[in-house]
Amino acid sequence: MITGTGLSDIGCRRSANEDRIVVDLDKGFFVLADGMGGEQCGGHAAEIATATVAEYFRAPVPQKPAKMMDRMATAVRMANQRVHAESIATPECAGMGCTLSAMVMSGNIVTIGHVGDSRAYLYRNNELVQLTRDDSVVANLLATGEITPIEAHSHPMRNRLTQSVGFSEIIGPQILDIILYPGDRLLLTSDGLHSVIGEAGITEVLTAADPPPETAQKLILATRMRGAPDNTSVIVIDYNENVS
Repeated sequence: MITGTGLSDIGCRRSANEDRIVVDLDKGFFVLADGMGGEQCGGHAAEIATATVAEYFRAPVPQKPAKMMDRMATAVRMANQRVHAESIATPECAGMGCTLSAMVMSGNIVTIGHVGDSRAYLYRNNELVQLTRDDSVVANLLATGEITPIEAHSHPMRNRLTQSVGFSEIIGPQILDIILYPGDRLLLTSDGLHSVIGEAGITEVLTAADPPPETAQKLILATRMRGAPDNTSVIVIDYNENVS
């Protein structure tokens, strides 16, 4: 059984919300996108991406379906193709794109698809683990040891992505499977949340063990208390037992 909820907030400084989320408990999938390319076009890119992934996973499953990891990769690449095509067809939105992080449940397995610097987390046994790798310049510099985590927070290229949905015709999404155990909690977050309150702030909220709706509200509130300079979105999913 899974329970979950999602919230998206405009934040304290933006005039529009470019984030988009989809929460489908019946079909067991969840999508979060953070748009880029101006308030109107960024939101448009995120809308196309989330709608494409939702459309794919709501469609009837073939009699001989592909492996879930292959299906997730297909859904993410379809989203990329549609956003890229729209950016070419609409001159005022040239170069628009978005991040994309998605999850789909199959029994006790969650399959994750990811592009950009939104994130997927697992909270298990009071420990928060980042499941996805940021597609960003700073993440690459951290991985090679060229900068420290402290330096990353103020690095001049901290917002520069190495890939996003819609930026080019071809992308290399991260696709992974995670085995779930009863009591696990999953999160999808936009950088408006994790870049503001950090993993320590997220963990502090999660330790209260509130249900998903209250947890999501507290996470949004925590970013607002720190000024919420960007749109903030979070999806909280609890896995309680094996799904039939």
